Amino acid sequence: MKETILDYGFKSFAELLRKVAPLPREFNLLVKFCNEEAKFMVKETILLAELRAEIRMHWCIPKNDAITHFGSSELEYDLTLFACYLCENSEAEVEVIGPR
Repeated sequence: MKETILDYGFKSFAELLRKVAPLPREFNLLVKFCNEEAKFMVKETILLAELRAEIRMHWCIPKNDAITHFGSSELEYDLTLFACYLCENSEAEVEVIGPR
């Protein structure tokens, strides 16, 4: 079975992201969504461009907003926002895989 953040003592996405920051410029973010019926309902690898689109979609952020400009500190902030959104809306686990 694949290791998760819980195996390393992390309690949340935000905690994990603080520990691994600064993140490499290119990376994969693996998110495993769970629900009551199935342990792993959805499993997908989100690339940086897709992650940017996901953040915009979930947070209704305009395309030209500064939050979509992925500098190192902004990237860390965006990932934390995205992770917090996932935490609030589903049971999920996350791990950063990279650099590519």
